[in-house]
Amino acid sequence: MGVKQEFIQIFQDNIKRQGADMLLQWLVSTDFFIAPASTKYHCAFEGGLALHSINVYKILKKRCDEYGYGKYSDESIAICGLLHDICKANFYSISTRNVKNERGQWEQRPYYTVEDKFPFGHGEKSVFIIERCMRLMEEEAVAIRWHMGGFDESAKSGGFTCTEWKDVDGVYKKTNDIDIEEVYTGNETMEKVYWECVKGRERLRTVTLKGHNFLHFGEGQPFFNVGIPEISLVTSPDYLCVESESHEMEKFDPELMYEQTLTFIRIAEYLDGLTAEEIGSADKYSLGVGRIGDEAFDLKTLIEKLK
Repeated sequence: MGVKQEFIQIFQDNIKRQGADMLLQWLVSTDFFIAPASTKYHCAFEGGLALHSINVYKILKKRCDEYGYGKYSDESIAICGLLHDICKANFYSISTRNVKNERGQWEQRPYYTVEDKFPFGHGEKSVFIIERCMRLMEEEAVAIRWHMGGFDESAKSGGFTCTEWKDVDGVYKKTNDIDIEEVYTGNETMEKVYWECVKGRERLRTVTLKGHNFLHFGEGQPFFNVGIPEISLVTSPDYLCVESESHEMEKFDPELMYEQTLTFIRIAEYLDGLTAEEIGSADKYSLGVGRIGDEAFDLKTLIEKLK
C-alpha cells in the first residue's frame, strides 16, 4: 500500500464527523501527497508531508495506548496526528540553484523552497483550514495550534503567554504571574464579545484598547484602518527586549497559553454565529491630547484654543 492510500484509509476509518469527506476531497486536490514535510530537515522529499503525518499519527496512537490516555478517541488521535501539518499543503515550490558537482563544475540542481500563498502562521493555519470543513473540539484545536511547542515562533518570541517581569529599583524580577493582556476591540460589539468569551477564565489580567490619535499597534491595525472590527491581542512583554541564550523561555507559561488560546477559539465560534450586520463596522480613531492642567481637551478644542 502506498503512502497516499495508507493516509486515506486511516483518515476514512477513524474520522467520521460532518465535513470530513469535504476536507479529504480538498486535501486530494492540493499537493499534500507529493509535497515535502520541510525544505531540508524531516522528510524533505517528494511525498514526505503525507509520510510524516502518518508517522506522527502512529506515534501519537502508540503513546496514547501505552500511557492509558483513554479519554482521547481514535477520531481525535487521527485528526491531531494526520492533520497537524495540513497548513503545508500548497506551501512549497521547487526552485533551482547553482551547485558544484564532483568535477568542480557548476550545475543547476533543484531544491525545495517556501512559497506561502496564504501566510496565516503554522499551527493556527492548520486549525483554520480544518475548521472551514469540519468542527474541532477545543482540545484538538489547541493540540494542533501548539504542536510545535517551544519551537513555535509565537513561543520563541515571547508571545502572549508570559509572566510579567520588570526592572524594579535596578533589579530585573518577576512582578506578576500574568503579564497584562492588551486587547484591541474594534467596536462595541467586539468589546462585548471579548468580555463574554473570557468569562470563566481562572487567570485573567486584561485591558481593552481603542485606536487613538491614529495609533493602533499589532496585526489588527490593517483591518481597523479599512473599517473591519477586530479583536487582537498585542504581544508586548518587557522581556522581548532581553538578550539571552534561553530566549527567556523560562518565563513561558503553558497553562496560561492554553487559557488564552481557548479564549480566541470561543471568540471565533461566537462571531461565527453573528451576521455581518450584527458585527458592524469598526469605530473611528478617537482623537485627543489628554489633559492640560485641570482641563481635558480633544484635538478639535485644542486647535480652536491655539488659533
